[in-house]
Amino acid sequence: DHLVFEGQIQPGLQTFRTSGPLGLPAGTSNLRFVSPDGTSSPSKLGLGDDPRELSFVLMDVKLESAPK
Repeated sequence: DHLVFEGQIQPGLQTFRTSGPLGLPAGTSNLRFVSPDGTSSPSKLGLGDDPRELSFVLMDVKLESAPK
């Protein structure tokens, strides 16, 4: 329960990289992503009939060690 990274990621961004260290300990860690601006639905944005409240989507996420 401690912050390891804070930053803004622009809408529509396809790839985001940050240099560390993130300060994650060895072993299993839980990462929590927070959208401080809250959520919106595609229907509210005029992008269809989907009423689900969404904030962001993450696809094919991976953490990689930095090259040495």
